[in-house]
Amino acid sequence: MVLSLANEETYQKRLKKTTKQARSTGHNVSEKFKIKARLNIMVTNVPSEVLKTNEIRKVYAMRWQIELIFKTWKSLVTINEFNSKKIHRFECQLYGKLIWVILNLKIFNCLQEQMYGKYKILCSIWKYFRLIQNIQNFLIKAVKNQNQLRLLIKKLIDYAPKAIYLEKKKGKLALEHIINLLT
Repeated sequence: MVLSLANEETYQKRLKKTTKQARSTGHNVSEKFKIKARLNIMVTNVPSEVLKTNEIRKVYAMRWQIELIFKTWKSLVTINEFNSKKIHRFECQLYGKLIWVILNLKIFNCLQEQMYGKYKILCSIWKYFRLIQNIQNFLIKAVKNQNQLRLLIKKLIDYAPKAIYLEKKKGKLALEHIINLLT
């Protein structure tokens, strides 16, 4: 277990959020919570020789990005939902969904490179998969025809700055910055 003190801004943010929740239910924030809110508590089984205390927070941030990708797959691709209990049908559905995810990740990475190269902005994987959910029939048709696929990707590149840009969150590191810190 690794304990560290939260900075004042993080502490105030935690306190503000909890105070708002407590008031909505007619309660007050306890002194015990106020003390706990000053701490960052991270649990790991990685030896301190392998991962230093100051690096653990960075790794946690990267892990959170991975969790967000899985959340996207579960929520928007429904990778965890299957219609059949028969093993062969289950496998077909699973492989189909994984192929769909891989195809879309390839397209997303292409868009990401174009967007970052041209505008220096990152794309939101959540927004991308939500967009693809709405135009999946066009994508399925485009996959069958290379020219249609190029045209669709061109349209996505033109549309991406307005639709799938990753909004900067105050005080939060973007995935790109987290990766740069770890390497």
